[in-house]
Amino acid sequence: MLSKVWEPITINTLQIKNRIGLPSMVNMPGGEDGFISDATIRWYELRAAGGAGLIMTGAVVVTPPTEEALKRRKQMNFNKWVGVTDDKYIPGWQKLVAAMHKHGAKLG
Repeated sequence: MLSKVWEPITINTLQIKNRIGLPSMVNMPGGEDGFISDATIRWYELRAAGGAGLIMTGAVVVTPPTEEALKRRKQMNFNKWVGVTDDKYIPGWQKLVAAMHKHGAKLG
């Protein structure tokens, strides 16, 4: 039964190399001003290299934060975040996806 973990699986049209998945967690190490950092890429790439077939990202900011929200984040020591609020973030996401695909993992 445990051997099925290593078998590929297809979900709708998405083919995943195995049945090992990493769930979404609020630990995505972001960079300054919402950019994906090298640490972010390395963190996810290590999980992909370790064998996970599907890896879900952590918390991602989807609307531009207000000045008040940024102030609260700094007070909580949560001032590094990852964003998708602007096209300027695309190159970082492309690097992250390429690092994961290098190990056969899919990013969700």
